[in-house]
Amino acid sequence: MFPWFAFLLVGMWLGRQPLAEPRVRRLLFAAGAAVTVIAESLGLLAVHAPEVVDTLHVDASYWLHTSPRPPTPNFVLAGASTGNINRSPMAAALADVVAMQHAVDVEIRSAGTLGLVDRPCPRQLVAVAREAGLDLSRHRSQGVSDELVAWADYILVMETAHAVHLAETYPDHGTEVVQLGLLIGDSEIADPHGSWFKAPYRRMRDDVRRALERFFGSLASG
Repeated sequence: MFPWFAFLLVGMWLGRQPLAEPRVRRLLFAAGAAVTVIAESLGLLAVHAPEVVDTLHVDASYWLHTSPRPPTPNFVLAGASTGNINRSPMAAALADVVAMQHAVDVEIRSAGTLGLVDRPCPRQLVAVAREAGLDLSRHRSQGVSDELVAWADYILVMETAHAVHLAETYPDHGTEVVQLGLLIGDSEIADPHGSWFKAPYRRMRDDVRRALERFFGSLASG
């Protein structure tokens, strides 16, 4: 809280200065450089000479103390589907919205176990996504990779076969795998691929949204 309030006060003060004058700009540059040197020096002192920090007054120790920050945001591969052209891009797009509604800080990607590359979503999916205010017209598929699995904190899968594929292909990944279908009482999120009609895509979209509501609700509640 304190740093952000300080930024606000400094910004208000700067807004009242005659910044068009070269003398003022030079003074501000010199002050900024001095503050940077002091801050970096104190940071190096705290890291490389903690015994010096320990001898400081308690208030100074508090300001110089460093400690690990909790991991944020959550990195979610939402989700791993077969081709990464239907269910997983829809899940990724919806996850952005649902996570924001639950105030969960998250970074989201999607991929497919089949390894398809640079394939677009079918027009039916693009249409039903647009009904929900989502744009999947520029989505292009990618396959699940070692890098994505290592990056993710959670991998949301659409069916048991995807969980099995991850366990067999990346046996040491250690990332939590969540089957979205189980969150809404189904064994899987049905794949509408191949249907000429929009209704199966709408059902899939709505099922994915319900599952994501429960997933991000659980994250938000701790």
